[in-house]
Parts: sequence; structure tokens; C-alpha cells
Amino acid sequence: MTKITDWIKEHRKLLLITLIAILFADILLIVIFSSKSDDKPEPKAAEKEYRAAAEITEVTSVAEVSQPAEQNVNTEPKNVSEKKSGIDTDYLPYCKASAVYSLKKGEFLYSNNINEETAPASLTKLLTASVALKYADADDVFTAGSELAYVNENSSLAGLAVGDSLTLRDLITGMFLASGNDAARTVAVNVARMNFPDADLNDVEAVNCFCGLMEQFAKSIGMENSNFVSPDGWDKYDQYTTVSDLIKLTEYVMSVPELRDIVAMPQKTVYSTAGKVFTWQNSNQLLDINGNYYCENAIGVKTGTTQNAGSCLISAFETDDDTYISVVVGCNTDNDRYDYTLNMIYQIL
Repeated sequence: MTKITDWIKEHRKLLLITLIAILFADILLIVIFSSKSDDKPEPKAAEKEYRAAAEITEVTSVAEVSQPAEQNVNTEPKNVSEKKSGIDTDYLPYCKASAVYSLKKGEFLYSNNINEETAPASLTKLLTASVALKYADADDVFTAGSELAYVNENSSLAGLAVGDSLTLRDLITGMFLASGNDAARTVAVNVARMNFPDADLNDVEAVNCFCGLMEQFAKSIGMENSNFVSPDGWDKYDQYTTVSDLIKLTEYVMSVPELRDIVAMPQKTVYSTAGKVFTWQNSNQLLDINGNYYCENAIGVKTGTTQNAGSCLISAFETDDDTYISVVVGCNTDNDRYDYTLNMIYQIL
């Protein structure tokens, strides 16, 4: 004990300096971590643009745009019961999420993973068309422009070229039948500029502004678990939806006569204002009378395929006493989505 005491006395200055250094280091670390926790990273440029676009959509002039008569769409939560309906899907191909919904009963007949987030792919175009018809008239003529340069490579196309002018009705037909991303972009920028003429929106700003309108509209029809940042459905990290929300969207689409008619068309030929001919075959094989998956009860609705979404299909089937909406997402192949859909629906029809 004496030796230890003597050593401490001999080295007390060194020990004091060491203790002070340790204390100083602790204080410095506390200051550093405290300052880091207070630092909030700046939002990414794309997020800033989207927030600005969302703010633009609050402009009161939007409410003054002539709108179609309000549709009677129920936005209340649907009656959901997982896999309890007598519909057997255990032997069917893989599917990430699926459902069958009765419009007459207002309830799910079958549901599986319907609240799980999934990429919407071109099913997004149902929302794009719904928003477009809310803020513009079907007979309005829109001209394709420089926004076509922003269409992703390998996109499905309606075949538009810069300068082509078509009615909104015909552009929606190209969006639905050919699943044209070019038509979706043309619709988005033209509708945005029509409703915000004083904003002088460039192509990117116009698309972002339209997506703000999409978000507002989606919420208004009860789509509470979705987020849309593109009008064509191309994969984006912050773009998602659920089967439950897609049922609500499809229920709205089927309540609008203009949209209900278009989704049921097997094919259509239209003309631009300059006489250019566009002939589109519906990508939905349920409507192809000569195809392997034709169903006489089918009346639409939309296909969708991207890497993140897989193969997806929203369908509608009509009988004498009911209309059924079927949704399958995340299938491995296009054939799987039709096999899954028809096997489900034939257990009901």
C-alpha cells in the first residue's frame, strides 16, 4: 500500500493531466453528437419539386374547373376477410396479393395480402385517366410535345410523335388499350398546364403538379395506402399502392361511363386532328375473342407489368345480377396472372 501511495504522489501531476484530458474528450464527444442530432438533411431535389407541386394543387382555381357530375362511390373501408369465401387458390401459380370484390354486395368475396404495399405499374393509368377527366373535358384536344423525351426506354407506347394532337378521350384510349406511357405523359402535362396557366410549368414541373392532383384524388376516393409520383406507373422507389386501394380505384372507374366504355374495348382505331391513324389492340387478353384467355363475361379493366410490380391484372366481370372486380399483382408471368384470375372468377360465375 505504501508503494502505491508513493507512486501516486510521484506521478500526481501526470495523473491530473490525464484525468483533465479524458474529461475534455468526453465533453467534446457530447457536443459533436448533439450537433449531429440537430442537423436535419436537406430534402432531395425531387422531393422539393414534389412538395412544390403538391402546394400548387391547393390553388383555388382548380376547384373552379368544370367537372363531371359526382359519382356515387363508397369510400368507406371495405368488408375484408382473408381467404374466407370458398374460393380455392392453393393450387394456383404464385401471386403476391389478390382479391375478388362484389360491387352489388359491396364486399370482398376473397382477399389475400390486400393491404401489402406493391408497385402499381400501369394500373396507375386508371388513376391518371380519372384525374384527367375530373379537370378536363373528354373532347379537349391535347398535343404531344417535348414531354415525350421523358418516357422511359422499353416503355409500352401508343405511338405518339411530337406534334400529334388527339382528344383526351382518344389519349385515354391509348393509355388503356396500348398502355401507352407516351399518352400518359401527354395527358399529364397538358391537364396540369390547362389548370395552372399562370404557373409557366416546364415538363417536369407539369408532371409533378399532375401527380399532386393524383394524390389528392386518390385520397378523395378512399385510397389511404398509396403514393403516386408518375402518371404512367414506371417504377419509382416512393410509388406504391395496395390491392385494397386498387379495388377502390376500379370501383370508381367502373362508375364513370366514359372510362367504363374504354376499358371494355378489345381494340380501337382513332385519328389525330391531322388525320394520322392509330389502331390499338387491348393488352387485356380476357377481351380477345380469338385468344386463349377470352372470357365472355369480362368487361375490362387494365394490365400492368414492371420489374418491381411483376405481372398484374385488374379485371371486371359482369353477370345478370352482379359485377365482380378481380385484382392480382406480383405474378411471375403474364400467363400466370390470367390463369390465377380466371380460376378465381370461374369459382364464382
